[in-house]
Amino acid sequence: MSDNNLKSILILLNDVDLVLLNVMKTKFKKENGWESHIATSYNDAVKAFEAFEHIDGVLTEIIINDASGRTGFDFIEEIQSTKKGADAKVVVFTDLGLEEDKERAKALGVDHYFIKSRITLNELSQELKKIIQ
Repeated sequence: MSDNNLKSILILLNDVDLVLLNVMKTKFKKENGWESHIATSYNDAVKAFEAFEHIDGVLTEIIINDASGRTGFDFIEEIQSTKKGADAKVVVFTDLGLEEDKERAKALGVDHYFIKSRITLNELSQELKKIIQ
């Protein structure tokens, strides 16, 4: 029995692409046994983050096109300022590939930065398993 089966893992998935979120949620449950909560806006992500007592990992897009005008960087800054956020693994999964975006994420303490066009969901699932466990 793997460690993953001994402990419940909760992942917060934040992106504007609901289809992608649902595919990832299903994949992570099937392959890794993880529970995932989906958020499609900055405000939904913050509310979901606050609602759970413990979150093992956060997978967020940087581009969050909602009325708040905030980005995934803002979300990361907000959650990292809390004890729960400091304990969670934070991973960026984004369309943005500029070096300055990667550097900003690194400065915020992000555990890993993935560019969507350069990794498959199978690879992402395997990499997240290494990061979160």
